[in-house]
Amino acid sequence: TMARSRMLAVIEDLGAPWPNHGGAMTTVASTGSASIVWRVNMGQAYQAGVWERGQRSTSHPYLMYRVGPSREHREQHLAWDGLVLPKDDPFWSSHNPRNGWGCKCSTRFVSRSQFQRYERDGITAAPRGDRPPAAGKPIQTEAPERKQVEYYNPRTDTTYTGYEGIDPGFEYNPGAAQAREDNVREQFRAKDARLAREAAPVPSGTPVDRALDVQLRSDELRAAAERTVDAITKVHGDGDLPVASVIETGSDNYFGGFLWFGDEAFVAISSTDASHPELTVAHEIGHFLDFSGMPGDGFQSEIQSVAEMRRLVEALEASPTAQAIARLDDRRKRSYLLNGSEMFARSYSQYIAWRSGDERMREQLDRILQSDRAASRLTQWGHGEFAPIAAAFDELFLAAGWLTRE
Repeated sequence: TMARSRMLAVIEDLGAPWPNHGGAMTTVASTGSASIVWRVNMGQAYQAGVWERGQRSTSHPYLMYRVGPSREHREQHLAWDGLVLPKDDPFWSSHNPRNGWGCKCSTRFVSRSQFQRYERDGITAAPRGDRPPAAGKPIQTEAPERKQVEYYNPRTDTTYTGYEGIDPGFEYNPGAAQAREDNVREQFRAKDARLAREAAPVPSGTPVDRALDVQLRSDELRAAAERTVDAITKVHGDGDLPVASVIETGSDNYFGGFLWFGDEAFVAISSTDASHPELTVAHEIGHFLDFSGMPGDGFQSEIQSVAEMRRLVEALEASPTAQAIARLDDRRKRSYLLNGSEMFARSYSQYIAWRSGDERMREQLDRILQSDRAASRLTQWGHGEFAPIAAAFDELFLAAGWLTRE
């Protein structure tokens, strides 16, 4: 909305002068102005989404500028192609694309290992005219000077200060300008820190690690499970849980599962999950707690006879992520992701990642939220929207006696 209002304000006076690709002055014609605004808004909204997702990631500290697929490029934009700077560099506050009418430039977030590879091997150069792209173009790692220029609007008799290479009205970061999610995320982190002071694991009862018998063969998987159990123990205690055996499966059909055989409970973890093993372990333990830790016969997230569990499920169902899942075309995927027990397990793993401060789990969460596939991103919640869900977990575990306030 902010991007759209800014664009409408910019073209409100159709006689205002703008630089064209060659730097000469031109005017915006009224013909087709609605479609121009629509394309600009779509481009700005896309870049805002890239920025917001990248800011969530602790494993992608750099941002790279690339020109778009146009046959001809603005010379200033071409000069910035391959620029890689820390994502908190001031350059991005004014030069984050899109940077003009018809501009197709974009950015992408870069990990430390990718940055090292680009420094060593270079990148593919942008095509120009009929010249094909060539590999090995060196990246730039120093921010260029942000040269200010003045534009004059004869209709309003006003002078406008902007930046060289950027059309007037585009000299802002569309993601940072829409800071609502950033503000919510900061509020969530403040609440998270406050709760860490006010609520602590219950000193009596059965510690979580005593209810889990880890029987994993793989040293790497066992270490992941032990790290996860340690993270859970830092967050909450539990009641009189039955013992569940944490076992390993070689199946490549799923990452994990929770099973009952007679009176025995099993948390099964697949050795094929190399992408987020700690989150997977926490997910399956979440199923165990959902089924065995709350009153009722079965998954309490589906029965919801406990008022606090009902409020948690309501918070999950009301989240933007759940609403986006409901719009997926894949009916089976949609049904699976919206299942109450699955939403509980996924959100529980995210709750443990945040409340424990475990860096491995947070990095794994970042990778999921940064996925190129929408269906993968929707398996977890954006940090900003997770605040009411985390608060609902707090209330559930306080009611269960797993947390206590001092």
